[in-house]
Amino acid sequence: MEHDLLKRLVGPVLTALRALLATTAMPDPIRAALAQLLEASGLIAVAGVLAALGILGSRETTAPAQHGNPVRQKIAVASGVAAVALGLWLLRHPSTQFDDLFARWDHLAFAGLVGLALTTLPAAQRKWCLAAVSLGMLLQYAGLVAVGLVGGFTVIGVALLHTRIRSNLRLTIVLQVALAVAVYGITFWLRRRDFTTAARLQGLLTFWLLRHISLIVSALQTGPPALADCAAFIAFYPGAMGWLGAPEVYGEFARRNLVRPATVNHRKAARRVAEGVLLFAAARLVPVSLQRVETSATALEAWACGILLFVKTALGGMGAWRWVEGTALFYGVRMRVNFGGLLSCRNPSELWWAWRGTLTNWLVQHIYAPLGANRRHQSLNIVAVFTASFLWHALGVPFLTTDFRLGQVTALALWVGVNGTAVIAHVNADRLGLLKAPGAIPACVRVAVKIVLIWALGSLTPILLHYQGAAVERLPNLLRLLLGLR
Repeated sequence: MEHDLLKRLVGPVLTALRALLATTAMPDPIRAALAQLLEASGLIAVAGVLAALGILGSRETTAPAQHGNPVRQKIAVASGVAAVALGLWLLRHPSTQFDDLFARWDHLAFAGLVGLALTTLPAAQRKWCLAAVSLGMLLQYAGLVAVGLVGGFTVIGVALLHTRIRSNLRLTIVLQVALAVAVYGITFWLRRRDFTTAARLQGLLTFWLLRHISLIVSALQTGPPALADCAAFIAFYPGAMGWLGAPEVYGEFARRNLVRPATVNHRKAARRVAEGVLLFAAARLVPVSLQRVETSATALEAWACGILLFVKTALGGMGAWRWVEGTALFYGVRMRVNFGGLLSCRNPSELWWAWRGTLTNWLVQHIYAPLGANRRHQSLNIVAVFTASFLWHALGVPFLTTDFRLGQVTALALWVGVNGTAVIAHVNADRLGLLKAPGAIPACVRVAVKIVLIWALGSLTPILLHYQGAAVERLPNLLRLLLGLR
C-alpha cells in the first residue's frame, strides 16, 4: 500500500496516468522524466496551497493591534489540528529511508501546517516545538538508542559548560573529545552485537557530532546559548542525517533563525520545492549509470560516461536539496545553500564549495580559518581540511557492511587525495598568475573548457564514493579503465 496519504487519496488518478504514460511511444529517458514529474507533481500542488494559506494569513487586517491578526490565528489553529492528524499518520506509515521523506506529499503538507501553526507562538515556545517535532522524526528513523545516546552526549557536553570546568579551556576540550570518542566507541561496540542499530546510531551521529562541535565552539566563545536555541539547532531534522545531511555552523544558523523573529517566506519555499521537482526530473533525462561507466570499451568512453554521471548526480543532488530547503523554509527555518551551482563551477575550489557546501563551510569555519586560512601555510591548512574530511567520512565506512576491512576506505582516500591535490594546485597556480589564458581565446570558450574540466574532476565524486564497503573489490578494474590500461 502507498504510505503517502495524499498520494493514496488520488491513487486512481495516478494509476490511470501511469498506465497512459506506459503506453506512449517515447524514448525511455523522457518517459522516466515524465514519470518522475508525475510522482512529484503533488509536491508542487501542496507547496502552492501552503503558500496561498501563508500569504492569506500574513495580510494586514483592520482588527485592533491588541487582538492580533484574526485570520492568521484561525489558520494557525486549523493548521495545528491538521498537523497533529498528519503527524500521527506519518508515524504509523514511515518511509523506507529517511531521505525519502522529502519526496512525500503528506510530509511536505505536515511541515507547512506545523510552520503555519507556529507563527502565532512566542519565540521560545516555537523553538521547543521545532525541537519536539524534530526529535519525533529522528526517533522514527534513527531509533530510541541513537537519539538517546547522541541526545545525552549533547546534554552532558552543554551541561559541562555551566560548571567551573569551562574556565579551563584545555580540560573542556579534553572532556568534549572524550565524550565524542565514548559515543563512537559505543557505536563500534554495538556494531558487533546489533549491526542495524549501530548503523542507525552512526548515521545520526555523523551530522549530530559536527553540530555538537559547532555548538560547543560557539558556547566557548560567547557563552552557552539558551536551551531552546540548543535544542532547535542541534535536533532540527531536515539535514540531520542521511545522504542529504547538512552540518550547519551554529553561529550562522542562530543569526538566521534564532536571534531574529521567525518569518516564513512561503513564496520562496514553494519556489524551492518546484525547482527541486524540475531538477530531479531533469536528472532522469540523462541516460547513464555507474554500470555504464564500468562497461565502457575505452578510457575516452568511460570518461564521457563519467561526466554524464556527474551531470545526472548534480541535477539530482540540487533537486533533492531544494526539497529539503523548501521543507525547512515552510517551518520558518533558513538553511545554508547546499549542492548549489554544481554545474557552473570553473575551478576545483568552487567545486569543493558547491558539493555538500555545508560541510565545506563547517570545515572552513572550524579548521581552515583557525589554522590561518590563506594568511599563512595555506597549502598545509588545506591538507588539514581534507584530512579531517577523510576521517569524518571514514568513520562511517565500517557501518556499510558487516565484513569491514581497512582496505574498504581506499576509494575514499583516493577521492580525498585527488580533490585535495586539485584545490592546492589551483590556489597556488592562481597566486602565481599561471591560470591566465591567452587573450586570443574567446571568453565563452575559456569558460566552457573550464566547466567541462571541472565536470571531469567532479565525475570522480559519484564514481569513487560508490566503491566503499564490499564494492571496493571492483575499484582496480575501474582505475585501469580510466587510465587506459585495460
